[in-house]
Amino acid sequence: MLGPGAANNSSLGGSLVTTVAFGVPASVATAILMGAFFVQGLVPGPAMLTPAPKGHLAVTLAMVWTIVISNIITVAVCLLFMGPLARITQIRGTLLVPFIMILVYVGAFAEKNVFEDLGVVLAFGALGWVMSKLDWPRPPLLLGLVLGPLAENRLFLSTDNYGAGWLLRPGVLIISGVIAIGLVVPIVRQFPRRRAQHAATADAPARGWRLDGATAFSLCLVILFAASLSPSARARGRAAARAA
Repeated sequence: MLGPGAANNSSLGGSLVTTVAFGVPASVATAILMGAFFVQGLVPGPAMLTPAPKGHLAVTLAMVWTIVISNIITVAVCLLFMGPLARITQIRGTLLVPFIMILVYVGAFAEKNVFEDLGVVLAFGALGWVMSKLDWPRPPLLLGLVLGPLAENRLFLSTDNYGAGWLLRPGVLIISGVIAIGLVVPIVRQFPRRRAQHAATADAPARGWRLDGATAFSLCLVILFAASLSPSARARGRAAARAA
């Protein structure tokens, strides 16, 4: 128990480096944290590493010391209460899920005091259930929700200033190549795996082709990018960029 817990806690510090310094969350927890940054008016980047009054270095140092102190407290609590904490995992899900759902609904309603937010919670809960049944990863969806508005704003600014010429810049070509590799490699790797499975279970009914999570995420990026280039979307983007 202590080994996996220590490994899990040690990854948080490394995830915060890219989140705070570059605005790129490295995990689901840091993606949620970055969403909280935006709510509070904090923009991850060089400003988080610059002293006041121009930056928010004090906030960054506060997070660093919070992680250090919380890890020390966590180790002490685990050493003292390892047995009772391990027995928590034996609690039935039927007892935990109602309590967790109450906290989720209260938190969703308390954000803006609007009942429509509860419908959004239900819709995304249903979407998460469908993705779980299809064995699709949920973290990419969360990262897209957090980074989507920021990426959309920068996309319209680039299109407004450079037109379609920004697509031929070296940095954009490199990123496009990485996305293309992430899209093609999972598809290519499925063919030998499917042939091996078919040869091993020739007498069993063949399974249908299952869409890989990375492939689905890349396809969504392509569709959203194509939709963003429409004239109406470009006009909305200019208005959002001027407002920003």
